[in-house]
Amino acid sequence: MDKQPNKLKLPLLILALVLVLGGGGLAIWMVTRKKEEPTTEQQEMEQRPPVKGRTDVTNLYTEQELAFSGLVDENAPDYTPEYTAVLMDSTEGKQLIEQRMKKIQLNKKDSDFVRAKHHVGRTLVGNRIFSSKANKAIEKMFSLVDGTTGGQYLTYPVYGRFETEAAPLRKDIEDFLAKGGQGYNLTNKRHSGNAWWFGSVGLNLMYGSNKSHVHSADKLWWYAGGQEARDGLDFFKLVNGHDFEDRRIVDEKRNGQGVFAAWNMYNFVKEWKRAMEYFDQVTEFEAVAALEREGLLRRI
Repeated sequence: MDKQPNKLKLPLLILALVLVLGGGGLAIWMVTRKKEEPTTEQQEMEQRPPVKGRTDVTNLYTEQELAFSGLVDENAPDYTPEYTAVLMDSTEGKQLIEQRMKKIQLNKKDSDFVRAKHHVGRTLVGNRIFSSKANKAIEKMFSLVDGTTGGQYLTYPVYGRFETEAAPLRKDIEDFLAKGGQGYNLTNKRHSGNAWWFGSVGLNLMYGSNKSHVHSADKLWWYAGGQEARDGLDFFKLVNGHDFEDRRIVDEKRNGQGVFAAWNMYNFVKEWKRAMEYFDQVTEFEAVAALEREGLLRRI
C-alpha cells in the first residue's frame, strides 16, 4: 500500500516536464511570431497607394490675390531692371524656365496658388461625356482616394511632372491608354493583365472600386461574384452608357471583341492626362511671368 504513491510520481513528473517545455515553447513561438508576422495594420500601411488627393484650395485665396502672380522673388524690385535678360527661347532661357517650374511645383504654397488660380482639374467634375448619374458615380469613385473629396476637383490627384507623386500616376495613365479602349470590356475577350487597376491611387476603373479584382465573364454570367461583382457591373454599365441586360454585357462579341467596352472611362482617363498636362502648361506660364518680372527673361 505504501508503494502506490511512488508509482504515480514518475508519470506525474513526466507530465509536468511536458507542460513546462510545451508552455515554454509556446511562449517562445508567440514572441517570435510577433516579430516575424506583420500585423494587419502594418500590412494595410504597406499596401496603401503612394499617391493621395490634394489640399482643397477653393477658398484659400481672394480674387484679387489670384489676379496677380505670387511667385515672384520677394527681393525683386517694383520695376523691370535695365540689365540684360536672356531670351526666352534660348538654351539659357529654357533652363531658367524649367528650373522655376520645378521650384514652383515642389513648393506646396506655390503649387496650391497655381492650381487655385487656373482651376486645375476642373474638367474632371461634371464632364459632359457622362450623364448626371454617371458623374456622381465618378465622384464617388474619386472619394475612395485618400485625401480626396468627391466633386471637389481641386482635391483630385492631378500632379505636375516635377512633383514626386506624378511618376507612378502618369505611368498608370500611360499604361491604360496604351491599350485600345475596345479591350476594356467584361467578356472573356477583354485585355489581359489589369491596366484598369491604378495602383498609384488605389482605383479600379472598371468597377469604380478600391479593389483590383475584376471577375471573369463566367462568374459575372452566373452571378457568382457576390455583391462586389454586382456593384462593379452596375458601375461599368452606368459610366459607359450601356443600358442593356447583364448577360449581353458580359457575353456579346463581334469580330472577336467584346461589344460593350469602357470607352467613356477610356476618354475620361484621356481627360485626366490632359488635366495633368494643363497643370504643367499653367506652371510654365507663371514661371515665365515671374522671371520676366524679375528681369531675368525677355521674349524678344
